[in-house]
Amino acid sequence: MSTDTLPWVEKYRPLTLQHLVSNNGIVHKLTRLHARAAVPNLLFYGPPGTGKTSTILAYARTMHGEGNTGMLLELNASDERNIATIKKTVYQFVSNRTLLGNNHSARHAVKLVVLDEADAMTPDAQDALTHLMDRYARQVRFCLICNRISNVSAAVQSRCTKFRFAPLEPAQVRKAVQRVLDGERLRLRTPEVLNAILHVAHGDLRRCFNVLQACATLVRYQRADDPRLTAADIYTAIGQPVPAQLQQLMRHVIAAPTFARAYQYVRHFMLHEAISLDDLIRLWHNQLSTTDTLQQQQQQLNTHYTTLACIERRIQHNTNTYLNAACFVSAVRRLGSAKTADKDDATLTSHQDV
Repeated sequence: MSTDTLPWVEKYRPLTLQHLVSNNGIVHKLTRLHARAAVPNLLFYGPPGTGKTSTILAYARTMHGEGNTGMLLELNASDERNIATIKKTVYQFVSNRTLLGNNHSARHAVKLVVLDEADAMTPDAQDALTHLMDRYARQVRFCLICNRISNVSAAVQSRCTKFRFAPLEPAQVRKAVQRVLDGERLRLRTPEVLNAILHVAHGDLRRCFNVLQACATLVRYQRADDPRLTAADIYTAIGQPVPAQLQQLMRHVIAAPTFARAYQYVRHFMLHEAISLDDLIRLWHNQLSTTDTLQQQQQQLNTHYTTLACIERRIQHNTNTYLNAACFVSAVRRLGSAKTADKDDATLTSHQDV
């Protein structure tokens, strides 16, 4: 496949351990294990887009070289997660011996089975996997990749060395994004666009690359005369309003003379921006959590977060959307009133001290 038609996640996937931009501690440990030929079964876990799959594929190239594809079996366990896959596909791979080229010594001649999204495997499949781990321990290593380690059985975990992948730091995301911008000859209209990319990525590099590719495709089609990316392009690509729009909405909701007017503001915003109520609650929570709060307002915020959690739980149970929207409006106005009262009290206290 031509690199021009590849998803950017694959096009810019690191080929070696040295090209990885995150989790340097894990890379260093894997390099030492490889040098000592003491590779154990591995369990990579952590949030999406943190380099788990890229790390093990780069490590496989270090183990076997570029051309020895017969030494690697990569499966998405969420699609092939039943016991039949383990007994047929995986068993057939691990039970057959494959000779390496002359550039690799026998001590590195171990096959590697990569099971992505292993937390979706059925319990029976995980039990069968433990038997294969024990039976073929001399010539095969397994690497399980998952987001939630709690869904992996204790028997499988005990047979693996576990590595937790943390979300990428902003500096690491900036470095990876700059590589893509240079490779695709993309330009940003203002430096704030990069901050918008970091804001929507939340340490998820896969999401970051997908958003960039969507924006580039959209901009080159709609604005061929000026293809520079803007912050609005970033938020449009992911279907979210610009943070300034959300701030303006909440100011209108709090300052509205009546509850009915505030409710109409929210309904119009949801319809115009094509945003669901649970997404609106999530964005509002993200904005509140990044705003400095006075000590006396913390109690009101805690109560507000509890109310938001209750509304979100009701949404998951398919209750009336408009009724939940009304509850959300009421909670926001109540929080706004509490903040206004705290400011008035602080002002009155300062005047009395004078």
